[in-house]
Formats: sequence, structure tokens, C-alpha cells
Amino acid sequence: MTRAYLKKHFAEQHTTELSLQGLIEMAIPLPEQADKAAFCRCPLLKVYGVGKKGFWSVVNQLTELDLGDSFNREWKQRLPMLRAE
Repeated sequence: MTRAYLKKHFAEQHTTELSLQGLIEMAIPLPEQADKAAFCRCPLLKVYGVGKKGFWSVVNQLTELDLGDSFNREWKQRLPMLRAE
């Protein structure tokens, strides 16, 4: 379900490609990129139809992936931002 809403969102935005970094930024942006609490400023939550369950589904799937040292290191640095809220 979340995938369908994301596909629709990107189609409406005329986005044909999204980098892994872009997906990370949608899920958990860095603190200096916004002035609100981590969970409240996640662009992924602003996508119509995604909601909290869809958000956590994406976060959990990204957490389970092993996409190399660089990704794993950055993702593990961002996860505590959600848990701290």
C-alpha cells in the first residue's frame, strides 16, 4: 500500500528517479535541515496515504537492508534521532 502511494506521489512530482540518499532524507532528515523534532519533520510523513504505519514500514525495511558500509553508517547515525523523540 505504501509503495503505491509513494509511486503516485513521485509521478505527481514528475520524479523519475530517487537516489538512496534522497530516500534517507525523506525518512529521517538531519537536524540542521529543519527546526522541528525529528519525527515531525520527516517528509515521508507528508506524502498522502503513507501515514505512521507506512513510515515505519519504510524505516524498518531500510534498517534491514545491507547496502554497504557508507549507507549502514549513515543510517545508524540517523536512527537514534527517531528514538530520542
